[in-house]
Amino acid sequence: MSALQCPVCRGDFREVLKEGILIDVCTQCRGVWLDRGELEKLLSLAAGGTVAPPAPQPAPYVPPQQPQYQQPPQPYPQQPYHQQRPPQMDKYGRPVEYDKYGRKIEYDKYGHRKKKKGFDMLDIFDFD
Repeated sequence: MSALQCPVCRGDFREVLKEGILIDVCTQCRGVWLDRGELEKLLSLAAGGTVAPPAPQPAPYVPPQQPQYQQPPQPYPQQPYHQQRPPQMDKYGRPVEYDKYGRKIEYDKYGHRKKKKGFDMLDIFDFD
């Protein structure tokens, strides 16, 4: 008697030797259970052949090795992502400045800051 139980009726299995093949047979429901490769062996015997040699076992699983990362050689020295640009110059040779809103600050030829042209409400109405 083997320690295995039938999945259908929970009866015990009995191992029977048929043509050199061990077959598990249930003692209660007479169900036949085959292990891996036993059906192919029985089919080859039924076809008039002999018992085929056992199939080769698959190779054991070997986990792949992690490749070691190697940084490729740099042909040029690595440049910083943002390169410093030379400052822009206005027509008088002074650096261009910007206010906090990104608008260009303009200066006159004497270095005085130009006033922004404003909006006058009276320009809308024509008072002559």
